Amino acid sequence: DAGETEESDKPSQITVPPAPSPDRLDGVLKLMVDHIVATAIRPQPWLAVGASLTALGALMGRKVRTESNLRSNLNVVGIAESGGGKDHARKAIKEIFTQAGFEAHLGGERIASGAGLISALTRQPSSLFQIDEFGRFMANVVDKRRAPKHLSEIWDLFTELATSAGTTFMGAEYADQKERPRQDIIEPCTSVHGVSAPGPFWDALSSGSLQDGSLARFLVFRSADDIPDRNRRPAPLSELPRSLLKGVKAVAAVGSKSRGNLAQIGSATVRPDPVMVPMNPEALMIFDALDEEMTARQRAALGTDQGAVLARVWENTAKIALIKAVSANPRAPVIRGEDAKWARDLVAHCVGTLVVQAERHIADTDSERNHKRILEIIRKAGKKGIKQRDLTRKCQFLDPKTRRETLQSLLESEQVTGFKAKGSGRPAQFYRVTSGGL
Repeated sequence: DAGETEESDKPSQITVPPAPSPDRLDGVLKLMVDHIVATAIRPQPWLAVGASLTALGALMGRKVRTESNLRSNLNVVGIAESGGGKDHARKAIKEIFTQAGFEAHLGGERIASGAGLISALTRQPSSLFQIDEFGRFMANVVDKRRAPKHLSEIWDLFTELATSAGTTFMGAEYADQKERPRQDIIEPCTSVHGVSAPGPFWDALSSGSLQDGSLARFLVFRSADDIPDRNRRPAPLSELPRSLLKGVKAVAAVGSKSRGNLAQIGSATVRPDPVMVPMNPEALMIFDALDEEMTARQRAALGTDQGAVLARVWENTAKIALIKAVSANPRAPVIRGEDAKWARDLVAHCVGTLVVQAERHIADTDSERNHKRILEIIRKAGKKGIKQRDLTRKCQFLDPKTRRETLQSLLESEQVTGFKAKGSGRPAQFYRVTSGGL
């Protein structure tokens, strides 16, 4: 019994389960993903899924809710190397919103201040903010010690707005109430779709971003193929299928008959009356099981960086299931078992990606950053390992003394092992990540 107690108190091991197949999609969500992929020069289906979820979530914002009053606002960041087509989904969504007549739901692509973000939501309280080069954007807003106050407020607001969709967001109080009255927003639905190369994204973060829960509010969609094969004959971006246009409009009109005209004007001062989307019995069982699993894992992860991330799993799963259900049947949406399963699998993959990638890349000091960069170089070499000569060449960003000391530290901590292997000449020194670290 003592052994069982000791084992149960250990933090849960996060792995990266496979991403759910886009073949499991249906409805408007499938139509949007298919269009983004078909029009891309370098198709990124997984990034198209994340982008489409935020787009549809913004269109149905303030119009639907779950039984637990969760809404359709999502924060997503799509990550792929430069030149891999990560920005195409953002352009496609702009075209879809424009042709469907929903440009008002697109927030600015650059946010200059926290006050500017609030002004945009006051104008349209259900908005999608699509931000290119999201890593560089985060570098300017995340670090409160370096970022000017008007920029650091943006990151704080993203964090706060993520949990304000079902209530009234109370704006800041200023001394001059006549010139700068408080701006309250009733049930704001703020969705963020950022795209970034991996380096700038992880470099902008510190361990505090995991611990304070701000990063936990983002679902990380990491491309499995940074440079996919070219689609040599992409469909024209501006030629939207009629079924997609019709479907997007149906999603935006969800529940309109039951709410009347007042809620349709999108005013920040009008309290909407969102339609409650129920779960069928199979979906309820899936979410009850997920609740039990996450509760146990949160308890095991108390005091670790995983805690804040695990705390958002159930919530994000319910939001995605809601979006998928409405996109499948805007006239009479119901969260089905298949919606719950797909959402559960998606969030599990995104959370696993976030935790594993954060462990590999986020560093608070130069020394820690050097350790992780060298470890990642060795990890990418796989089980065969990397020859010392090649490792030295790839680590020329470090002076020889720092490189030797860092490598020695990795060997002593048993994160890396060294071995001799025969080549065409005499045996050469190789390094590889220890078993379990690949």
